[in-house]
Amino acid sequence: MMDRRLIIALLISCALLCCTAQAVTLRISVADEKTGSALADASIYVNGDYVGNTASDGTYSYVHAGTKDLSLKIVRNGYRNWVNYADYDATRILVDMVREDRTLEFEFYDFGTFKPVVGAVVRVTGKDLSESRITDSSGSVEFPVKAGELYNAEIRASGYHDLSKTVQMENSDRVVQYWLFSSNLLAILVRDAETSAPIPG
Repeated sequence: MMDRRLIIALLISCALLCCTAQAVTLRISVADEKTGSALADASIYVNGDYVGNTASDGTYSYVHAGTKDLSLKIVRNGYRNWVNYADYDATRILVDMVREDRTLEFEFYDFGTFKPVVGAVVRVTGKDLSESRITDSSGSVEFPVKAGELYNAEIRASGYHDLSKTVQMENSDRVVQYWLFSSNLLAILVRDAETSAPIPG
């Protein structure tokens, strides 16, 4: 009787050891598709359940039984959601996340009359964009851009001084307004010697 119990106990122990040996650690690495930079604080979902966030190096390790494929979803601000499957025995997966599309809108007004500046040529350049467009009857123009990127804008309009600006996009659409000075006017900007802030008057 004892021998039989001992055999059963050994069989149970072996089964437990086999189950333990089958455990798989999946290392998930999340990066920006364009730059290859690691993305920290990306939320990881496995089979619909939230399991954690990526560390400062953009990685997260998930331990599972290794018996079935995993449904993965990666979510991070400023990026499109990433959804895919990982094979049950996979130990490593690289996730390249694409920045979300955003809209950058410029509005231009005449400094003296406060009227919209129509027909201004606006050239916007950045890592993923190099395009020129013309302001409409409302003095505005829109560009499709990416969240989190930095863009340079060069503005030229007949009868006005040229203008150069830099715009940092965040995780939402953005509208920026600028005043254009007539080329017939002499504009003098006076700044505070200590703070460099413009002095009105």
